[in-house]
Amino acid sequence: MVNIIDIPIREIRSRGFRPMYNMRYILLKQSIEKNGFNRNFPTHVCRGSFAGGKKYRVLEGNHRFYICLDLGYETIPCVIEKEKQ
Repeated sequence: MVNIIDIPIREIRSRGFRPMYNMRYILLKQSIEKNGFNRNFPTHVCRGSFAGGKKYRVLEGNHRFYICLDLGYETIPCVIEKEKQ
């Protein structure tokens, strides 16, 4: 079983925004607004010391991270992993 924990969004650094087909991004954002964050698809992060004093960096789920940031989420469900090489 995967251990999912809620991490304060202010402690997470994105890995940079990758463009997403605009309508797909809008639909994902609308889904999160309507239904909340789907914990079956958590953001994957790694621990570290990153720019701006951030404690985690996004490995997977960067679009969900940006959407939650835009929607004012204070925490997001995450899985902590080792840095992928």
